[in-house]
Amino acid sequence: TNSVITIEDDVLFVSDIERGLEIFDLTNSLEPKKSTTFTEGGTPNGLWFDGRTIYLADVSDCLEIYEIEFPTDY
Repeated sequence: TNSVITIEDDVLFVSDIERGLEIFDLTNSLEPKKSTTFTEGGTPNGLWFDGRTIYLADVSDCLEIYEIEFPTDY
């Protein structure tokens, strides 16, 4: 499976060919919470996060860009 994992502050980004892009809240590392999932498909090979924008390099679809907003209690 092609997987890309990135951690930024208390946020974990996991992207793979089977589950799409999943975002987890790691504020409480003993109880991580999945906050959202994007299921666009494709084969990920790179992921970058810049504030509210996720750039997902994808072998199949070139570049996918997602704008996200975290809840205030995040």
